[in-house]
Amino acid sequence: MLIVLAGDAGLTALQEVITVVGLPMFILVFAMMFALFRGLAQEKLSEVRVGSPPRPEQL
Repeated sequence: MLIVLAGDAGLTALQEVITVVGLPMFILVFAMMFALFRGLAQEKLSEVRVGSPPRPEQL
């Protein structure tokens, strides 16, 4: 609606709002990605034990 009513100025304003809102979210998700990789690298996956598979009568 803003684009239709305001024309080119509305499009510019919308682009600025998207940038202002999107950039901090991008930085946050980008930092979370590194934290996830770091956490997964510290996991000792060889020590994780999963129970035995269910018997057919349990299914």
